[in-house]
Amino acid sequence: MLQQAHDFNDLRLTEELNHEPPIYTYVFTTPLGDVRIAKYMLMRPDGATEADFISGLEKYPENELVVFHEEGHEVSRQKLYLNEWNARTKSGEELEDGRYLFALDLGNGEKALRGYFYILRHTNE
Repeated sequence: MLQQAHDFNDLRLTEELNHEPPIYTYVFTTPLGDVRIAKYMLMRPDGATEADFISGLEKYPENELVVFHEEGHEVSRQKLYLNEWNARTKSGEELEDGRYLFALDLGNGEKALRGYFYILRHTNE
């Protein structure tokens, strides 16, 4: 798989060049291995995601994912995140397509991993 990497201190952003459209992924290097967070959360019409949003959390059982709207208000908080989030608010409302911010606390006493991602939904058209 072709990949292009960009260094940002402890963060690498990789691009899978053989996927249409390209899939960008944050890669955080941690003491127990890489944690990868997708730059795009691609949602199918049935509400499931195209692929795991975050990988590498198996060694971090005390993790917590907090998602914020681009304007800064919290829309979701999940402890022990295992890729079951379906782009809905804490009250169960479907989030609109767009840009969101994340803070992922690995529960290991280090600073939270932070960045942004986009929610994109397939249409039936």
